[in-house]
Amino acid sequence: MLNITPIQNNNLRNATQAISLRGENNVAKNKHQKENEVSTKVKTGVFFTTLVGVATALAITLKGKGYSLNPSKILKTKPKNWGIFSVKYNSKEKEVEKLVGKLAIGSVGGGLIGGAIFDKKENMKAKYREAVIQLIGNISVPLLCVSGGMRLFNKFEPQILKSMPFLKGKATGAPGVIASGISLVAGIFLGNKVGNLINEKIFHVRDNRKIKLADMSPHIDDACLAISLVAAESKIGPQVSRLIPAALMVAGVSTGTAQERPERLHHNTSV
Repeated sequence: MLNITPIQNNNLRNATQAISLRGENNVAKNKHQKENEVSTKVKTGVFFTTLVGVATALAITLKGKGYSLNPSKILKTKPKNWGIFSVKYNSKEKEVEKLVGKLAIGSVGGGLIGGAIFDKKENMKAKYREAVIQLIGNISVPLLCVSGGMRLFNKFEPQILKSMPFLKGKATGAPGVIASGISLVAGIFLGNKVGNLINEKIFHVRDNRKIKLADMSPHIDDACLAISLVAAESKIGPQVSRLIPAALMVAGVSTGTAQERPERLHHNTSV
């Protein structure tokens, strides 16, 4: 009897310590989550600076294609003839890729400016790393993969279709859709790896940043590019391409609202 009592007491003490430690961890976790929350002021400010960045890049693109930016002239024109609604991009001249490049820089640049103005200075390194993920991982690499993959497919499309005589009518477009899908998926995963590697080499931080649902929106531009290359004569491509500016807004907002991990902030202040 005397030997059993200490064991029971030890078990009770260990259980109590485990519960206490779990409680402390939960409190610390909740504290970190609150510290990592983005204020409404930051979100709103970053949204508008990102909007300005995207609008500026789009205005430069429209001006380059001969559209007037004079408000008085625009108001005298029917809305359907405004450049933002009527512009068409030549896939052979890689105009979609050029558009995405300008919009990406405008969006992410606007997001960074907003983050610098409205957020704490201690979060800027996190925003720089997110900018790399967005520009390289979510936009440039997937775009290059889709562009290269689809142009390679178009080069060999006659041979591919000839080897599949069972495809008739609209079904002949299936190989192109499959090729674009494979190129995009490969680009998404490759881009994420490249973005993380660049951040590790430049900032000496191993984020292991995973692919998020919000990362999918910039890939609308890849879908637009794929459609324009697969169905150059289709009316769908020009219509879908007008969604690109709105889709790339997400990249800038994600950049400007990125927050440094609380444990890193605490580590830096304690060093």
